[in-house]
Amino acid sequence: MNRGLAATVGTSISADTIADARGEPGLNRIVYSTLTKTDTPGEVRLHSTVFNPDGHKFVREFSVTGNVLQVINRMASELSAEPYSLGIKSEDSLRKWPIFAGDVQDFAKKCVGLATAEPAFGPAIGSCLDQLRASQSADPMRDVLSHVPSSQYEGFSPEIQFSFGQAYMALKDYAKAADLFRLASMTRPGVKNLLGYSLAMTGDCEGAKKALKEYTAIPSEEANGLDSLGEVAYFCGQYKDAEQYFTESGPKWKTEQGQLEPIKAAAARLMAGDQKGAEQMASAFLAKIGKSDPRAAAAIGPAWKAILNAPTVEERRAKIEATLIHRP
Repeated sequence: MNRGLAATVGTSISADTIADARGEPGLNRIVYSTLTKTDTPGEVRLHSTVFNPDGHKFVREFSVTGNVLQVINRMASELSAEPYSLGIKSEDSLRKWPIFAGDVQDFAKKCVGLATAEPAFGPAIGSCLDQLRASQSADPMRDVLSHVPSSQYEGFSPEIQFSFGQAYMALKDYAKAADLFRLASMTRPGVKNLLGYSLAMTGDCEGAKKALKEYTAIPSEEANGLDSLGEVAYFCGQYKDAEQYFTESGPKWKTEQGQLEPIKAAAARLMAGDQKGAEQMASAFLAKIGKSDPRAAAAIGPAWKAILNAPTVEERRAKIEATLIHRP
């Protein structure tokens, strides 16, 4: 399943209190900081104490002294699993960090300007790309990316590499997306899910399967990994493999997301040319789920009927990809 990876890749959490934040999934550290001025003009001192949210156990503390830019960059390095800087070169570049205020065109213009002037300012440009992608602003996103040379990518954090990869994925430049996801996955194995999809879209089906099998081995990701293997096999025209992966994925889910796996398996069998077998598989599943979850059966049934009634293979494929197996 082609889904977001915020918890795996890294995310920020908004909460009113530390107690509220501790209940949020994906939280791995709590940092208390104090910022004070020193006797040197333009210099500040940041003292931070890091705690593990599990039992609020002390992890470590550190102090950073310097100008505001040095403090920000150093703190990014201290809190990251890998050493990297935010890439802020001057106070002027810090002021250029675009803030989205509702006007997409104005925001896009500022993002392009920033990328032109500060191509190494990865976090700000990554933030731009995330917002432009959410706004479905393809041309500005393409313009921003054109100003950042690929030689900068290795210096970005995995989170920023992921943002750039998602932008290229949205633009259907799958080869560049795969390059960035490959970089990010070196330290964020959860990114191998999207690496698999991007490779499949370039035609590298074996490379895609390899990445997704590694992703499936991650604890708690087996169900989604098998589903992703099924979708990639489907995109590669390997319908029997797709049916097998979807069938294996279904029982692994602990949520309602697994309800679609039998129908996806039936769709793969249908595309393989076994219409009778596909109908039998889908009918048995719909009858079973109709007893336990009539609303789900009522939602899935019409979509399956429309797929069966499609007059051509291409129209059938289009309906499957519009409702069940979404092509990136």
